[in-house]
Amino acid sequence: MEVLKDLPLDFSRGCSTKKEKEIANQILAELVEEAYGLDEFYLIGGLTKPSISLNNRITTTQGRFYPSRNSIEISGYLLKACMLINDFDAIRGTLRHELAHWYLFSFKQDYNDGQRDFEELLIKIDAPSSGATNKKLRLSRETPFLGYMFEVSCDKCDFKDYSTTRCGKYRHKNCGGHLIDNKMVLVKEDWKN
Repeated sequence: MEVLKDLPLDFSRGCSTKKEKEIANQILAELVEEAYGLDEFYLIGGLTKPSISLNNRITTTQGRFYPSRNSIEISGYLLKACMLINDFDAIRGTLRHELAHWYLFSFKQDYNDGQRDFEELLIKIDAPSSGATNKKLRLSRETPFLGYMFEVSCDKCDFKDYSTTRCGKYRHKNCGGHLIDNKMVLVKEDWKN
């Protein structure tokens, strides 16, 4: 795990201001057009393209495909993290992954994570596999973690660690000292095969 940027504790993780949302939607539109240009999606002609939007409430996954609504939602947390480090590879991979769900669903093939058709398409379009997919079923590389964590320390001992949630109301299990949230950090975990 690599710490990319230190942030204040009150930092807004999603795209919350009007200007941030405008910039995020512009970037998302450019990445969507790039993703539609992939050779594997050349049969799109007669299909209704899914609506692709930003959702700041998605925090546990990087994106979601909703077959019943024919829509894809991308995490606002992920897009803002990419904007902070000016590297959009994680968004590209997520978009391609979600478009693979849509593409296979449209042609009535196996479109769920871990199914053979889906995993083979991920390899063709160079998209990462879901982190939740069983390693035995995964054919593509795993999605890297890019997100926010809190640096936590103990006020009694030299304990220091990172947590995905704030820990200020808890005590250290070894010495009984109070845990203190020092700062928020943007972290990235390298690609895994």
